[in-house]
Amino acid sequence: PSLQAEFQLEREIHWKSLSSDERKRQEALLEFILTEENYYKRLTVTYEVFYCGSNRKLNFIEKSKIFQNLESLLLKSGLFLSDLRSVQNKYN
Repeated sequence: PSLQAEFQLEREIHWKSLSSDERKRQEALLEFILTEENYYKRLTVTYEVFYCGSNRKLNFIEKSKIFQNLESLLLKSGLFLSDLRSVQNKYN
């Protein structure tokens, strides 16, 4: 078997050994992480397309007004996502 197949088998065995409450907790954490990943990706696209890519259409003052905390949100969301992944890895 491939390394990936072995890893998948180990995860399935680990998953089956968890209590029902722990499985529900893990599922909720995974859903939360996926939601945060989606939010982070959308923030990144917004930053790249509208903030960085709109140099011809918006001047600095207009960008500052429209996207006044976008860079901060992007940074904090990335840090939060990293923390969530650390928690998930701790329990896997």
